[in-house]
Amino acid sequence: MRTTKRFSPAVLDRFLRQERGTGTGQEYIPWHQVSRGDPSSSGRSHWHIFRSRQDHLLSDMEQTCFHFITMMAGVEDCREQYPLSVDASVHPLLDYGFGNPLKQYPGTREIAKELGYRHPKTHGAGASCEWIQTTDLLVALNHAHNPKAPSPKSMLAVAVKPTAELSKRARQLLAIERRYWLARGAEWILITPELYVPEVKKTLEEISPWTTKTEPVSHTSQRLAAALAKEHCHRTFRDLLTVLECHFGSEELAKRALWQAVWNGLIPLDLKHGWSPTRPLKLLDPTEFTKLNPVACRRSSWNS
Repeated sequence: MRTTKRFSPAVLDRFLRQERGTGTGQEYIPWHQVSRGDPSSSGRSHWHIFRSRQDHLLSDMEQTCFHFITMMAGVEDCREQYPLSVDASVHPLLDYGFGNPLKQYPGTREIAKELGYRHPKTHGAGASCEWIQTTDLLVALNHAHNPKAPSPKSMLAVAVKPTAELSKRARQLLAIERRYWLARGAEWILITPELYVPEVKKTLEEISPWTTKTEPVSHTSQRLAAALAKEHCHRTFRDLLTVLECHFGSEELAKRALWQAVWNGLIPLDLKHGWSPTRPLKLLDPTEFTKLNPVACRRSSWNS
């Protein structure tokens, strides 16, 4: 059970001493965490072990967007609860060895002033300091296999917000966050529940134990599962798993290969209709499958 601690300058100072918001991949330390030492989040929190690191997701919506991100090709890294610099700073891609270490980009204090908005602060024990804003999910994309890409790496910043919480002040803070990333040449999108189908969210939650929460199977095994699924798509899921089990030698490996092939788009399953042991697969055109993922399609609820 999480604590009811409140944010204060002392708490933010502790985060800085713990080097939160630094590192990449397995070494990344989220700014906000699901822990007893952190102030509670308003939603239901989740832990994930993804690519050998424990991810801290502070709401069901963040978990859903995390699912959408991990389904995308070219994702090199995904850093949750990423802190924005109050003062001018270098580009985050320098963490991956890409960019100009001498170039500085505006911080949130400067951007808030330009936009005419009050910069957020936090108070406690007679002290106050600038609040450190965060981006819910910061994705590093690798375009090494796309010769048409304008650069070998890029960043996608994803803000996650329930529509009911988009007050005037919340929109001001999002505008600061958006300008922060645009100044760095990154894409920025705002995801709200209206941008995805609830049944897709439910299906991803059901199959995630075989995808993001377990060891990955080889691409060769996933391609074999995809070929067998397309060959036997008229049969029920139960019958298909029997076929896969004969090829892979175990039910557990068969399920991992099947659902990871779905997750990676090799089997474009209609996620809106979910799955049932007694129903055959319903496959989509790959383009229609991609449209189910608002992050991959860069859909955004920001319209100003």
